[in-house]
Amino acid sequence: MKIALITYRADPARGGAERYTCDLARALTERGHAVSILHATPPGYPLATGIAHTLIKANGLTRAGRYQAFLRSVENHLQSEHFDIVHAMLPTHHCDIYQPHAGLAMSALTSRGSKSTSPLMRKLSRWAASLNQKRRLYANTELALLTSRPAPAVICLSAAMSKHLQSIVQIDPDNLVVIPNAIDLKRYDRTLRPDAGTEVRRRFDIAPEQQVGLFLAQDFARKGLKASLHAVAQLRDPAFTLLVVGPDNPAPFQRLANRLGLSRRVVFAGPTDDPYPFYAAANVVLFPSLFDPFGLVPAEALAMGVPSIVSRCCGVSELLTQDHNALIIEDPEDVPALTATLRRALEHATQTRLAKNCLLTRSLFSYDAHLDAMLRLYESRSAIAKSS
Repeated sequence: MKIALITYRADPARGGAERYTCDLARALTERGHAVSILHATPPGYPLATGIAHTLIKANGLTRAGRYQAFLRSVENHLQSEHFDIVHAMLPTHHCDIYQPHAGLAMSALTSRGSKSTSPLMRKLSRWAASLNQKRRLYANTELALLTSRPAPAVICLSAAMSKHLQSIVQIDPDNLVVIPNAIDLKRYDRTLRPDAGTEVRRRFDIAPEQQVGLFLAQDFARKGLKASLHAVAQLRDPAFTLLVVGPDNPAPFQRLANRLGLSRRVVFAGPTDDPYPFYAAANVVLFPSLFDPFGLVPAEALAMGVPSIVSRCCGVSELLTQDHNALIIEDPEDVPALTATLRRALEHATQTRLAKNCLLTRSLFSYDAHLDAMLRLYESRSAIAKSS
Protein backbone atom coordinates (compact mmCIF):
# COMPACT_ATOMS: atom_id res chain seq x y z
CA MET A 1 0.00 0.00 0.00
CA LYS A 2 0.97 3.61 -0.51
CA ILE A 3 0.61 5.34 2.84
CA ALA A 4 0.85 8.97 3.94
CA LEU A 5 1.55 9.70 7.61
CA ILE A 6 0.79 13.30 8.55
CA THR A 7 2.50 15.01 11.48
CA TYR A 8 3.42 18.66 11.95
CA ARG A 9 6.90 17.85 13.24
CA ALA A 10 8.90 14.75 12.28
CA ASP A 11 11.76 15.23 14.74
CA PRO A 12 12.04 11.96 16.73
CA ALA A 13 13.97 13.73 19.49
CA ARG A 14 10.70 15.37 20.54
CA GLY A 15 9.46 11.95 21.61
CA GLY A 16 5.74 11.20 21.87
CA ALA A 17 3.73 11.28 18.65
CA GLU A 18 6.73 12.42 16.62
CA ARG A 19 8.86 9.44 17.63
CA TYR A 20 5.87 7.11 17.22
CA THR A 21 5.27 8.36 13.66
CA CYS A 22 8.88 7.76 12.68
CA ASP A 23 8.83 4.28 14.22
CA LEU A 24 5.58 3.44 12.43
CA ALA A 25 6.94 4.68 9.11
CA ARG A 26 10.06 2.56 9.49
CA ALA A 27 8.09 -0.56 10.46
CA LEU A 28 5.65 -0.17 7.57
CA THR A 29 8.53 0.38 5.16
CA GLU A 30 10.21 -2.79 6.41
CA ARG A 31 6.96 -4.65 5.67
CA GLY A 32 7.22 -3.53 2.04
CA HIS A 33 4.81 -0.58 2.02
CA ALA A 34 5.53 2.76 0.35
CA VAL A 35 5.39 5.27 3.19
CA SER A 36 5.94 9.01 3.24
CA ILE A 37 5.81 11.31 6.27
CA LEU A 38 4.20 14.65 5.36
CA HIS A 39 5.60 17.22 7.77
CA ALA A 40 6.65 20.83 8.32
CA THR A 41 9.74 20.31 10.48
CA PRO A 42 11.84 23.52 10.52
CA PRO A 43 15.37 23.41 9.04
CA GLY A 44 18.10 22.32 11.41
CA TYR A 45 16.15 19.60 13.18
CA PRO A 46 17.38 16.06 12.48
CA LEU A 47 14.98 13.72 10.70
CA ALA A 48 14.96 9.96 11.15
CA THR A 49 17.05 8.08 8.61
CA GLY A 50 15.77 5.32 6.36
CA ILE A 51 12.32 6.91 6.01
CA ALA A 52 10.81 8.90 3.14
CA HIS A 53 9.90 12.46 4.13
CA THR A 54 7.93 15.08 2.22
CA LEU A 55 8.37 18.65 3.46
CA ILE A 56 5.08 20.56 3.40
CA LYS A 57 5.08 24.37 3.26
CA ALA A 58 3.75 26.06 6.39
CA ASN A 59 4.45 29.76 5.97
CA GLY A 60 2.79 32.25 8.28
CA LEU A 61 3.39 34.96 10.86
CA THR A 62 1.69 33.14 13.74
CA ARG A 63 1.50 29.53 14.89
CA ALA A 64 -2.15 29.43 13.88
CA GLY A 65 -1.31 30.94 10.50
CA ARG A 66 1.44 28.39 9.90
CA TYR A 67 -0.89 25.55 10.87
CA GLN A 68 -3.56 26.79 8.44
CA ALA A 69 -0.96 27.04 5.69
CA PHE A 70 0.19 23.51 6.53
CA LEU A 71 -3.38 22.19 6.21
CA ARG A 72 -3.84 23.87 2.83
CA SER A 73 -0.51 22.54 1.57
CA VAL A 74 -1.36 19.03 2.76
CA GLU A 75 -4.67 19.15 0.87
CA ASN A 76 -2.91 20.31 -2.28
CA HIS A 77 -0.38 17.50 -1.96
CA LEU A 78 -3.07 14.87 -1.42
CA GLN A 79 -4.91 16.09 -4.51
CA SER A 80 -1.78 15.85 -6.63
CA GLU A 81 -0.56 12.49 -5.33
CA HIS A 82 -2.71 9.43 -4.63
CA PHE A 83 -2.35 7.45 -1.42
CA ASP A 84 -4.21 4.28 -0.48
CA ILE A 85 -4.28 5.41 3.14
CA VAL A 86 -3.93 8.85 4.70
CA HIS A 87 -3.17 8.49 8.41
CA ALA A 88 -3.10 11.77 10.37
CA MET A 89 -1.57 12.27 13.80
CA LEU A 90 -3.16 15.72 14.15
CA PRO A 91 -6.42 17.37 12.99
CA THR A 92 -6.53 17.80 9.21
CA HIS A 93 -9.22 18.56 6.64
CA HIS A 94 -9.17 15.01 5.33
CA CYS A 95 -7.81 11.61 6.30
CA ASP A 96 -8.83 7.98 6.37
CA ILE A 97 -7.52 7.43 9.88
CA TYR A 98 -7.10 9.93 12.71
CA GLN A 99 -4.89 9.11 15.69
CA PRO A 100 -5.01 11.80 18.41
CA HIS A 101 -2.04 10.83 20.56
CA ALA A 102 -2.64 13.42 23.28
CA GLY A 103 -6.42 13.06 23.28
CA LEU A 104 -8.98 15.18 21.48
CA ALA A 105 -7.96 18.77 20.79
CA MET A 106 -11.51 19.91 21.52
CA SER A 107 -11.24 18.38 25.01
CA ALA A 108 -9.08 21.30 26.12
CA LEU A 109 -12.07 23.61 25.63
CA THR A 110 -14.47 21.53 27.75
CA SER A 111 -14.58 20.67 31.43
CA ARG A 112 -14.72 16.97 30.58
CA GLY A 113 -11.37 17.15 28.85
CA SER A 114 -9.52 19.07 31.53
CA LYS A 115 -6.27 17.53 32.74
CA SER A 116 -6.42 18.60 36.36
CA THR A 117 -8.58 17.33 39.19
CA SER A 118 -8.72 20.83 40.71
CA PRO A 119 -11.91 22.76 39.74
CA LEU A 120 -10.02 26.07 39.77
CA MET A 121 -7.23 24.70 37.60
CA ARG A 122 -9.79 23.21 35.19
CA LYS A 123 -11.47 26.60 34.88
CA LEU A 124 -8.17 28.42 34.34
CA SER A 125 -7.08 25.79 31.81
CA ARG A 126 -10.28 26.20 29.79
CA TRP A 127 -9.95 29.99 29.92
CA ALA A 128 -6.34 29.87 28.73
CA ALA A 129 -7.23 27.42 25.98
CA SER A 130 -10.05 29.65 24.77
CA LEU A 131 -7.54 32.47 24.28
CA ASN A 132 -5.11 30.30 22.33
CA GLN A 133 -5.89 30.78 18.66
CA LYS A 134 -3.99 27.69 17.56
CA ARG A 135 -5.80 25.48 20.06
CA ARG A 136 -9.17 26.80 18.92
CA LEU A 137 -8.15 26.14 15.32
CA TYR A 138 -7.08 22.60 16.21
CA ALA A 139 -10.39 21.99 17.99
CA ASN A 140 -12.52 23.40 15.17
CA THR A 141 -10.59 21.45 12.53
CA GLU A 142 -10.94 18.29 14.59
CA LEU A 143 -14.68 18.74 15.07
CA ALA A 144 -15.18 19.28 11.33
CA LEU A 145 -13.10 16.17 10.61
CA LEU A 146 -14.95 13.91 13.05
CA THR A 147 -18.39 15.04 11.86
CA SER A 148 -17.53 14.87 8.16
CA ARG A 149 -19.01 12.25 5.85
CA PRO A 150 -17.47 9.82 5.44
CA ALA A 151 -15.88 10.20 8.84
CA PRO A 152 -12.40 8.78 9.42
CA ALA A 153 -11.68 5.84 11.65
CA VAL A 154 -10.37 7.12 14.97
CA ILE A 155 -7.66 5.14 16.72
CA CYS A 156 -8.23 5.15 20.46
CA LEU A 157 -5.20 4.17 22.48
CA SER A 158 -7.32 2.79 25.31
CA ALA A 159 -10.90 1.85 26.14
CA ALA A 160 -11.08 4.89 28.43
CA MET A 161 -10.14 7.14 25.53
CA SER A 162 -12.90 5.62 23.38
CA LYS A 163 -15.46 6.21 26.11
CA HIS A 164 -14.24 9.76 26.65
CA LEU A 165 -14.40 10.54 22.93
CA GLN A 166 -18.04 9.44 22.78
CA SER A 167 -18.83 11.82 25.66
CA ILE A 168 -17.32 14.75 23.76
CA VAL A 169 -18.69 14.37 20.24
CA GLN A 170 -21.45 12.37 18.57
CA ILE A 171 -19.67 9.75 16.51
CA ASP A 172 -20.46 6.31 15.13
CA PRO A 173 -18.97 3.76 17.58
CA ASP A 174 -18.04 1.61 14.58
CA ASN A 175 -15.52 4.30 13.63
CA LEU A 176 -13.73 3.98 16.97
CA VAL A 177 -10.97 1.39 16.98
CA VAL A 178 -8.99 0.61 20.13
CA ILE A 179 -5.36 -0.13 19.25
CA PRO A 180 -3.05 0.29 22.25
CA ASN A 181 0.38 1.69 21.53
CA ALA A 182 3.37 -0.59 21.32
CA ILE A 183 7.14 -0.38 21.24
CA ASP A 184 10.05 -1.99 19.48
CA LEU A 185 11.04 -4.68 21.97
CA LYS A 186 14.32 -5.24 20.12
CA ARG A 187 15.31 -1.62 20.71
CA TYR A 188 14.42 -1.67 24.40
CA ASP A 189 16.38 -4.78 25.33
CA ARG A 190 18.47 -4.26 28.44
CA THR A 191 21.14 -6.70 27.27
CA LEU A 192 21.98 -4.68 24.15
CA ARG A 193 24.02 -1.95 25.84
CA PRO A 194 24.99 -3.16 29.30
CA ASP A 195 27.13 -0.11 30.10
CA ALA A 196 24.61 2.53 28.98
CA GLY A 197 23.17 3.19 32.43
CA THR A 198 26.59 3.47 34.04
CA GLU A 199 27.62 6.03 31.43
CA VAL A 200 24.58 8.20 32.18
CA ARG A 201 25.25 8.07 35.91
CA ARG A 202 28.87 9.02 35.29
CA ARG A 203 27.88 11.89 32.98
CA PHE A 204 25.59 13.43 35.60
CA ASP A 205 27.80 12.57 38.58
CA ILE A 206 25.32 10.12 40.12
CA ALA A 207 27.02 7.59 42.38
CA PRO A 208 26.48 3.87 41.67
CA GLU A 209 24.83 3.36 45.07
CA GLN A 210 22.25 6.12 44.46
CA GLN A 211 18.68 5.13 43.64
CA VAL A 212 17.55 6.92 40.47
CA GLY A 213 14.02 7.91 39.56
CA LEU A 214 13.44 8.85 35.93
CA PHE A 215 10.90 11.44 34.78
CA LEU A 216 10.85 11.44 30.96
CA ALA A 217 8.33 13.62 29.12
CA GLN A 218 7.69 16.26 26.47
CA ASP A 219 5.13 18.16 28.55
CA PHE A 220 6.42 18.41 32.10
CA ALA A 221 3.24 19.93 33.56
CA ARG A 222 0.78 17.46 32.04
CA LYS A 223 2.93 14.45 32.88
CA GLY A 224 3.05 15.36 36.57
CA LEU A 225 6.49 16.82 37.27
CA LYS A 226 5.15 19.21 39.91
CA ALA A 227 3.70 16.37 41.99
CA SER A 228 6.84 14.31 41.38
CA LEU A 229 9.08 17.06 42.77
CA HIS A 230 6.88 17.46 45.84
CA ALA A 231 6.96 13.69 46.36
CA VAL A 232 10.77 13.65 46.18
CA ALA A 233 10.88 16.48 48.72
CA GLN A 234 8.57 14.58 51.08
CA LEU A 235 10.58 11.38 50.55
CA ARG A 236 13.54 13.01 52.32
CA ASP A 237 15.94 10.38 51.03
CA PRO A 238 19.45 11.69 50.30
CA ALA A 239 20.21 8.42 48.50
CA PHE A 240 17.59 9.18 45.82
CA THR A 241 18.13 11.29 42.70
CA LEU A 242 15.42 12.32 40.23
CA LEU A 243 16.59 12.54 36.62
CA VAL A 244 14.32 14.80 34.52
CA VAL A 245 14.63 14.31 30.76
CA GLY A 246 12.77 16.07 27.97
CA PRO A 247 12.63 19.12 25.69
CA ASP A 248 10.19 21.19 27.77
CA ASN A 249 11.24 24.45 29.44
CA PRO A 250 12.76 23.40 32.79
CA ALA A 251 12.97 26.88 34.34
CA PRO A 252 9.73 26.92 36.40
CA PHE A 253 10.39 23.40 37.67
CA GLN A 254 14.01 24.22 38.49
CA ARG A 255 12.73 27.12 40.59
CA LEU A 256 10.27 24.79 42.32
CA ALA A 257 13.02 22.24 42.96
CA ASN A 258 15.20 24.95 44.49
CA ARG A 259 12.35 26.16 46.73
CA LEU A 260 11.83 22.57 47.89
CA GLY A 261 15.53 22.19 48.69
CA LEU A 262 16.11 19.67 45.90
CA SER A 263 18.88 21.41 43.96
CA ARG A 264 21.28 18.52 44.65
CA ARG A 265 18.74 15.73 44.27
CA VAL A 266 17.16 16.64 40.93
CA VAL A 267 19.08 16.64 37.65
CA PHE A 268 17.57 18.35 34.60
CA ALA A 269 19.25 16.52 31.73
CA GLY A 270 17.57 18.25 28.78
CA PRO A 271 16.19 16.57 25.64
CA THR A 272 17.34 13.29 24.15
CA ASP A 273 16.69 11.33 20.98
CA ASP A 274 17.86 8.15 22.71
CA PRO A 275 16.02 7.40 25.96
CA TYR A 276 17.55 3.91 26.28
CA PRO A 277 20.52 4.86 28.51
CA PHE A 278 18.26 6.86 30.82
CA TYR A 279 16.00 3.85 31.35
CA ALA A 280 19.11 1.75 31.93
CA ALA A 281 20.26 4.19 34.63
CA ALA A 282 16.92 4.19 36.47
CA ASN A 283 15.54 2.12 39.32
CA VAL A 284 12.01 3.43 38.90
CA VAL A 285 10.10 5.64 36.45
CA LEU A 286 7.71 8.33 37.69
CA PHE A 287 4.73 8.87 35.37
CA PRO A 288 1.90 10.45 37.41
CA SER A 289 0.34 12.01 34.32
CA LEU A 290 -2.72 14.21 34.79
CA PHE A 291 -4.09 12.86 31.53
CA ASP A 292 -2.69 10.57 28.86
CA PRO A 293 -4.59 8.52 26.27
CA PHE A 294 -1.78 5.98 26.55
CA GLY A 295 1.77 6.82 27.66
CA LEU A 296 4.72 5.20 25.90
CA VAL A 297 7.25 5.84 28.66
CA PRO A 298 5.93 3.19 31.10
CA ALA A 299 5.79 0.67 28.23
CA GLU A 300 9.40 1.37 27.23
CA ALA A 301 10.48 1.22 30.86
CA LEU A 302 8.73 -2.12 31.37
CA ALA A 303 10.56 -3.58 28.37
CA MET A 304 13.82 -2.49 30.00
CA GLY A 305 12.87 -4.13 33.30
CA VAL A 306 12.27 -0.82 35.08
CA PRO A 307 9.00 -0.58 37.06
CA SER A 308 6.88 2.55 36.78
CA ILE A 309 4.60 4.51 39.05
CA VAL A 310 1.66 5.27 36.76
CA SER A 311 -1.55 7.21 37.33
CA ARG A 312 -4.92 5.69 36.53
CA CYS A 313 -5.39 8.70 34.22
CA CYS A 314 -3.01 7.02 31.73
CA GLY A 315 -4.43 4.61 29.18
CA VAL A 316 -1.39 2.37 29.55
CA SER A 317 -2.59 1.51 33.07
CA GLU A 318 -5.31 -0.66 31.47
CA LEU A 319 -2.58 -3.07 30.34
CA LEU A 320 -0.54 -3.01 33.53
CA THR A 321 -1.21 -5.01 36.69
CA GLN A 322 -1.05 -3.28 40.04
CA ASP A 323 1.75 -4.56 42.28
CA HIS A 324 2.82 -7.06 39.62
CA ASN A 325 4.62 -5.08 36.91
CA ALA A 326 3.74 -1.52 38.00
CA LEU A 327 2.49 0.58 40.89
CA ILE A 328 -0.70 2.42 39.95
CA ILE A 329 -1.99 5.49 41.79
CA GLU A 330 -5.58 6.69 41.48
CA ASP A 331 -5.03 10.45 41.80
CA PRO A 332 -1.91 11.92 40.14
CA GLU A 333 -2.14 15.05 42.29
CA ASP A 334 -2.26 13.16 45.60
CA VAL A 335 1.30 13.90 46.71
CA PRO A 336 1.19 11.88 49.97
CA ALA A 337 0.00 8.81 48.03
CA LEU A 338 2.66 9.36 45.37
CA THR A 339 5.32 9.75 48.05
CA ALA A 340 4.26 6.54 49.80
CA THR A 341 4.21 4.68 46.48
CA LEU A 342 7.67 5.97 45.58
CA ARG A 343 9.03 4.92 48.97
CA ARG A 344 7.59 1.45 48.43
CA ALA A 345 9.00 1.25 44.90
CA LEU A 346 12.47 1.87 46.29
CA GLU A 347 12.28 -1.03 48.74
CA HIS A 348 14.70 -3.70 47.56
CA ALA A 349 12.24 -6.61 47.66
CA THR A 350 9.47 -4.69 45.89
CA GLN A 351 11.80 -3.27 43.28
CA THR A 352 13.35 -6.66 42.51
CA ARG A 353 9.97 -8.38 42.20
CA LEU A 354 8.46 -5.67 39.99
CA ALA A 355 11.54 -5.53 37.75
CA LYS A 356 11.45 -9.30 37.26
CA ASN A 357 7.76 -9.22 36.35
CA CYS A 358 8.34 -6.34 33.93
CA LEU A 359 10.71 -8.50 31.93
CA LEU A 360 8.30 -11.45 32.05
CA THR A 361 5.46 -9.34 30.60
CA ARG A 362 7.32 -7.51 27.81
CA SER A 363 5.08 -9.10 25.15
CA LEU A 364 2.22 -6.87 26.33
CA PHE A 365 3.68 -4.15 24.12
CA SER A 366 4.75 -6.20 21.09
CA TYR A 367 5.13 -3.90 18.10
CA ASP A 368 4.42 -6.72 15.65
CA ALA A 369 0.96 -7.24 17.17
CA HIS A 370 0.35 -3.47 17.06
CA LEU A 371 1.45 -3.28 13.44
CA ASP A 372 -0.74 -6.24 12.46
CA ALA A 373 -3.77 -4.49 13.98
CA MET A 374 -2.85 -1.26 12.19
CA LEU A 375 -2.55 -3.00 8.82
CA ARG A 376 -5.91 -4.72 9.30
CA LEU A 377 -7.42 -1.29 9.86
CA TYR A 378 -5.64 0.09 6.78
CA GLU A 379 -6.98 -2.75 4.65
CA SER A 380 -10.55 -2.33 5.89
CA ARG A 381 -10.56 1.44 5.34
CA SER A 382 -8.96 1.05 1.92
CA ALA A 383 -11.67 -1.45 0.95
CA ILE A 384 -14.39 0.95 2.14
CA ALA A 385 -12.87 3.78 0.10
CA LYS A 386 -12.70 1.64 -3.03
CA SER A 387 -16.33 0.52 -2.71
CA SER A 388 -17.71 4.02 -2.18
